[in-house]
Amino acid sequence: RIAIIFSCAFFMIGLFTGIWKYILATKSPEGETPLYVGISHRSSFHYSFAALLVAILAGSSPYQPLTTLVIVSTLLAFFTVTLIIYIALGARGDRVGQFSRPLVFAGRKLPEFVRSIFMVVLIAAETIGFGLLFAGFLIRHL
Repeated sequence: RIAIIFSCAFFMIGLFTGIWKYILATKSPEGETPLYVGISHRSSFHYSFAALLVAILAGSSPYQPLTTLVIVSTLLAFFTVTLIIYIALGARGDRVGQFSRPLVFAGRKLPEFVRSIFMVVLIAAETIGFGLLFAGFLIRHL
């Protein structure tokens, strides 16, 4: 149920970021928007359907309920954090990729390894988490 709620929330965010994108495009002489406004719009829909897939797989998980909850929560947390970053970059008006400038948090420049660690953890959490749900589905249905 948690994943379905997040799926619906991500979809609504996609709709609202679409409105945001439209408003900015109509105000721009070139009809363009900051890079991350578009990325946040598309990503919201992608995460919406990803969360729905997670819900389906979690619904037939062979793992203990707490294990399934931890896996699902981890996936949804990283989807959410990533989407928040995209929206923040869009609100800032970024027109370049997030990796092309130093990482700043609360007005302070952070060392590059912080971003690298976050990305490694994100990649591991998402691929391992989804892999576990997918493997569980295969175990149960094959």
